[in-house]
Amino acid sequence: MKNIVANFEAQIFEALKIVKESKFKSTDFEFKNVLICGVGGSGIAGSVVMDLVHDELKIPLVLCKGYHIPAFVNEKTLVIVSSYSGNTEETLEAFKQANALGAEIAVVSGGGKLLSLAEDKNLNCILLPDGYPPRAVFNFSVISVMAVLNKYGLISDRFYFEFEKSVKLLVDNQDKIIEEAKTIAQRLGNKIPVVYAMKGFEGVATRLRQQFNENAKTLGWSNVIPEMNHNEILGWRTNTDNLLVINLRTPNEFSRNAKRFEVSQEIYGKYTDDIFNIWSSGASQIENTMYLVNFADWLTVFVAEEKGVDAMEFDIIEFLKGRLAE
Repeated sequence: MKNIVANFEAQIFEALKIVKESKFKSTDFEFKNVLICGVGGSGIAGSVVMDLVHDELKIPLVLCKGYHIPAFVNEKTLVIVSSYSGNTEETLEAFKQANALGAEIAVVSGGGKLLSLAEDKNLNCILLPDGYPPRAVFNFSVISVMAVLNKYGLISDRFYFEFEKSVKLLVDNQDKIIEEAKTIAQRLGNKIPVVYAMKGFEGVATRLRQQFNENAKTLGWSNVIPEMNHNEILGWRTNTDNLLVINLRTPNEFSRNAKRFEVSQEIYGKYTDDIFNIWSSGASQIENTMYLVNFADWLTVFVAEEKGVDAMEFDIIEFLKGRLAE
């Protein structure tokens, strides 16, 4: 996994090349809404894309991270079905339902049954490279979903430029990112990580939490400002032993959210000394997102090393899938 994280920037360029070379058939549709289907390592792409297109996409976008798609889906819906393995049962069921309702379906996949369905039905599809654990194709999945939206005329092509800019940003800041990640990994020990981000970076906070789960084999939780100020903040009174807080910050935060971060830190700072503010860098939301995701990947790989666990192993998930197949 460490070698994969070290190639994070190269993955961005490879992903951009793949989507630019992917040819779509007719994309001349007038959509009323968009649905992105996917779970796990494929599903997180939808969460992050939802944040990235919030200020540009003019029609509603909804995520489906389970077996059942929402009732609004019809022939006026663009359904993006994403599964790296192509064999995720929840996603295949969602595909079946969307197809039965006559939705326009585009597929993002690395193979399996989903790719076969896409080929049989002559659907627009972006084929991802094989050989990775699903969580390690984040860059490919996010850029592919963005490209699908662009190819259907729902967002501009500016994201290509911003992802390219993010590569230089990451190269220039890689030593800093690694140093901060190592510092927190060494401090974490047996503490439970608590991740906070501002609205607009909820997908990034979820990504870090999930990477703690999968890479470091540890529990944790995440939440967003301002939502946590209306509920979770009251929980900072009891059961606060062994917590370490990671605040994911950006240089262009909305002023009221920045103030909320400051006051919130005053509150939970009474219960833990382990608070780290990780400041991203960059002019765009895409640059800041990729900075923080790269930090998340490095941090959780270093935590795995500190704990002496195999970041690549996912035996429990395979056990669960096996039992479900009985």
